Amino acid sequence: MMRRLAVVCISGILVLCALGCGKNGGPQTVAVSGTVYLDDKPLAGVQVNFYSEQNDFLGTGVTGEDGRYELFQGAVVGENKVWITRARGSEVDPAGGGDPAENPELDVAQAEAVAEAAAGALEETTAGDLPAKFSDPDKTILKYVVPEGGSSNADFRLKSE
Repeated sequence: MMRRLAVVCISGILVLCALGCGKNGGPQTVAVSGTVYLDDKPLAGVQVNFYSEQNDFLGTGVTGEDGRYELFQGAVVGENKVWITRARGSEVDPAGGGDPAENPELDVAQAEAVAEAAAGALEETTAGDLPAKFSDPDKTILKYVVPEGGSSNADFRLKSE
């Protein structure tokens, strides 16, 4: 009798653990990528940040030599505040592998872990050729409305002051 009770309890705990590890832990995100230009030239080595104030969700990506970025964990559908900062000492692969279409097993918790690892590898600064209106989260004028299907052309054409 005790053995049967132990098996039932352990089975119940395993079921609860499995339910707790589901993919419903955060807002639904979609793949977003694009290119960042400064004065019509691709801008390499910058971190692109998409923030949904409505869902309190931050998606980040890093541009490669061609100015192209892909948000590691995607972005929330709807309006997002965007800011772009210089990234120094980045060991992060700009391709990121964060496209949910390429990695359907990437759930919200894993995506957040990727974002935290990326943030730890980046040292941000607003100095240099990025004006505060693009690089400061409190002063940015950049916004992007993410469509339901995501976007592969979320491009930003910045002009230096």
